[in-house]
Amino acid sequence: MTMEIGYTKRLVDRIKEQDTSLPWVQLGLICAEREIPVSHVAEFFGVTRQTVYHWFLNETRPQERYLTKIKEAIEKLRKKSYK
Repeated sequence: MTMEIGYTKRLVDRIKEQDTSLPWVQLGLICAEREIPVSHVAEFFGVTRQTVYHWFLNETRPQERYLTKIKEAIEKLRKKSYK
């Protein structure tokens, strides 16, 4: 059993400092706002948690194969509640 830890204020602030026009940064903001665990995001995309953090903080750009899925996830999350 893994213990889920929420987003720290520092992490949320760092995400907000990034270019919020980028879909992967937008995803980070939505996930932080809705408290969607990074581990769930990583599992959904089939990547590591570290990769998700890098996306959210715009430290790496997601590979092209993930971009459509990121955009689709954003649209779905904007339309409905996670919890």
